[in-house]
Amino acid sequence: AIPEVQTVEHILGLYDYRLRVVARDIADFERVLRRRIMTLPGLGNVEANVLLSEERRPGPIG
Repeated sequence: AIPEVQTVEHILGLYDYRLRVVARDIADFERVLRRRIMTLPGLGNVEANVLLSEERRPGPIG
């Protein structure tokens, strides 16, 4: 287990999985990515995105 990984989603599309990684800053994220995630066996291409903000609303969307 990698403590910084909060969720793993199996998705359709160009990539097979999406991980939500929590890090203190960009340097910490790079450390987790290079030392813990990129070293996983069987890993192919990796694309990283940074979430700038997230809006959550109570109840259903729509």
